[in-house]
Amino acid sequence: MNLVREEHFKPGLDAGLKAWLGMRQELRDARNSGYNGEMTLPRGRFRYKRYWDLKLPFKCKLEDEDWNDDDANKRPWQDQDRDFLAALDALHGQHAHVTDDIAATALDMRHERHLGWLIDYMRKEDGESMNMRFTVNQRTLLATAAMRGDTHKVHYLLMAGANPNVPDKDRNTSLHLALKEPRRFHALELLEALLDCGADTEARNTKGQTPLHVACIVGNVELMEVLLRRCCSVTKRDKKKKMAVEYALVRNALHEEHKASEVEVRAIFEQYRNVLGNRNMQRMWSRVTARSFVAQLINMVTPTCPKCKRKITTCGEIRHNNYRHWLLIHNKVPT
Repeated sequence: MNLVREEHFKPGLDAGLKAWLGMRQELRDARNSGYNGEMTLPRGRFRYKRYWDLKLPFKCKLEDEDWNDDDANKRPWQDQDRDFLAALDALHGQHAHVTDDIAATALDMRHERHLGWLIDYMRKEDGESMNMRFTVNQRTLLATAAMRGDTHKVHYLLMAGANPNVPDKDRNTSLHLALKEPRRFHALELLEALLDCGADTEARNTKGQTPLHVACIVGNVELMEVLLRRCCSVTKRDKKKKMAVEYALVRNALHEEHKASEVEVRAIFEQYRNVLGNRNMQRMWSRVTARSFVAQLINMVTPTCPKCKRKITTCGEIRHNNYRHWLLIHNKVPT
């Protein structure tokens, strides 16, 4: 038996598994705190664990059969290559379009060779395009790779001619999806690659949010700086009539330790005043000041709940969203 080591052993947990476990802990902490605001934890958080499970640390070969010493239930990498090519040949024989399963397999594999075979097939077939949309979310291969933070596959698809401005079901482009995930999982070079290849910084999703809105919701200064350097608009409002900077100045429970402070947000916007224009900056800060003043007035005149000492509106939201928690904070026994 000849053992071929694929990569050096690294002690400790894998980075993908650490990320998945950390996100699970953040979700538990947010739920235990009773916070009822907007949560920016991605719904597809299990993809990091799935990516870790699909890794094959060793490739082992016998004289008569191929097998994987890491896990007997996992298919060997040679069989996976053979099955993938057979699936493409079957599609070619039936003159059919690429299915969601084949697209997902090409993106799930760690090596780019499966994605290269899929791109070659899509180029050869008439009617196939690099901007085909898959799954119920209607996302392209580039959008899915950007959402996962896979920098190598994003570069591969951009060089193959993929369009970063193709929207999905919710009108999110690849730039929206790359910014939606927590910053610590994605490299800034992924965002730079999308912007260098023509990603639209003014694109809006179904909520009316631009990529700058998404970056400010996440609350990371480096993401804001990448977009502000490209001269994106700071005065555009979403369907809630909010500008991007207003999301960066509010509290967010899940990203409390990673979210930029108000001083850092103001400094990064003022740093690019010459790029963005003095008039636009004056309009933005005047609106922020006016809305903050109105919010303070409303907070002063709004009565408080005699039991939990919260504002009546906040108490009502807690009762509507989590009735059991509302009973506990009012010293009542849940039934």
